[in-house]
Amino acid sequence: MGKMVARPIEWDELTDDLRSVHDYWKGVTGDRAAPKWSDFDLSLCPSRLLPTAIVLDVTDGEGSGGGVYRFRFFGSGLRQAHGREMTGQLVTDLPHQGLGELLQEKFDAVVASKTFDFAEIGIEDERGFHGLQRSGRWPLSDDGQTITGIVSVIDMEISRREMEEVVGERDDASDDPHGSF
Repeated sequence: MGKMVARPIEWDELTDDLRSVHDYWKGVTGDRAAPKWSDFDLSLCPSRLLPTAIVLDVTDGEGSGGGVYRFRFFGSGLRQAHGREMTGQLVTDLPHQGLGELLQEKFDAVVASKTFDFAEIGIEDERGFHGLQRSGRWPLSDDGQTITGIVSVIDMEISRREMEEVVGERDDASDDPHGSF
């Protein structure tokens, strides 16, 4: 099995729907570093992407060198893909080995830069890179400067069953009484 990695992607590699989310975010940001969560209406994003959208609350990592990211909203499609509800949980609690740590790094970068980030996340092995999803991450700010939240919208390119084949079973698969992924 390969390693989960993220590769940066450029504007022309985004889907039209991800570009639409970005344009909306820019429109509500104005001259601030980022819009308030109350200014960002998730329902105005393309409806096809809502099941794979997340909203995170960002808190200080208390000297850990990074933030703590708790899911405020975890889309229904992601709940299905990961086999569990993650609202109220930490990013590092995601059930797929390595994904939480990878996303922690991506979210830390958004907080540090105070700007958006686009990436394709996938598996890299001896055969090369296998893309799973393209996504964007956009900061939110209660005061217009300090990053207090992140919206991330994911354009899934792989089904849940395919994810199991590429990534492997969830770390906690034995906790599922039905044995399903």
